[in-house]
Amino acid sequence: MKFPILKSNQVAVIKADGATGTILNLKGEIYKNGSPENPYIIFESLLLAHEYVGNESRLNDKLEFVIYDNNQNVLDFIKSIHWNK
Repeated sequence: MKFPILKSNQVAVIKADGATGTILNLKGEIYKNGSPENPYIIFESLLLAHEYVGNESRLNDKLEFVIYDNNQNVLDFIKSIHWNK
């Protein structure tokens, strides 16, 4: 899985199954290593990434997310709502 090339203001989000930690692709299916589809979702700002995470979490409370900056540093780790009840 290759990290995307980001501009300085962009962030990348990856989502995973909160029960297993398995990385999911953009369709919410298990990401298979070597797949041509990149599981990262790119946003123009951290705020937009957090809005996406909030919306996705409301649709599926078992998802976890990691938000990265353009240098692959973790900016935020959002735990699954389901497992934090």
